[in-house]
Amino acid sequence: MADYFKTNYGMVVTDHKQPLFLIRNQDRDFYLPPEFCLLDGVSDEVRKGRGMRDALMQTRITPQTKIKKIQDMCRELFSKKSIKQWGLELEPQPIRMSTSILAAPRILKQNQVINCDESVLRRLPIQKPVALEHEKWIFVYENRNENAANQVFQTMQMASKQLGIRVEEPYWIYTDQERNTAQLDDWLLEYMVGEDAGGKKFRFPTIVVVLLSQERNYADHKLIFDKYQMPS
Repeated sequence: MADYFKTNYGMVVTDHKQPLFLIRNQDRDFYLPPEFCLLDGVSDEVRKGRGMRDALMQTRITPQTKIKKIQDMCRELFSKKSIKQWGLELEPQPIRMSTSILAAPRILKQNQVINCDESVLRRLPIQKPVALEHEKWIFVYENRNENAANQVFQTMQMASKQLGIRVEEPYWIYTDQERNTAQLDDWLLEYMVGEDAGGKKFRFPTIVVVLLSQERNYADHKLIFDKYQMPS
């Protein structure tokens, strides 16, 4: 499989022990490495379809039902012979804790009392918004994730507009391989010491936004941004 993806798509499998996604399409089975897959939303066609309500009923479950499903899964998992041979044990009952639900706080603003429920907080404007101006912030992504990066950027623009925050076009950095942090380091240096449209020879980003498809690459990226003290 690794040879197939490398030959046909130029994509390198980095973890040869990862589980595979099984995709059944009619009478054929296809296997996909998770590292080449991205989370995607539900299309409008499916969202408006007749089966969407049934799908939501399966996913929007109560906490009690969720706990029961977890217990059933653990019970089935730990009944396997291989698990027993490893000597692993799991308590069937979760730890119970007593908590208190605090009353919603209130904000006093200009002689006006605001009850802080979720719907009210979503409508409140940001008091001191920081604009993300043209190429004064950085968006990093892997080359094959270009469509996802553009979608995230457009979503940021729409959501920020509702909060009174201006989000303009970022300075785009794309790498050939997500794990190639040396290439990212070179691009960051070029951004900081290279000339921008105004002829400046040094600039520092307001923030760096990174789109990662592999969580294990997070720490290496964070080290680079911390080295240059860049908010990310």
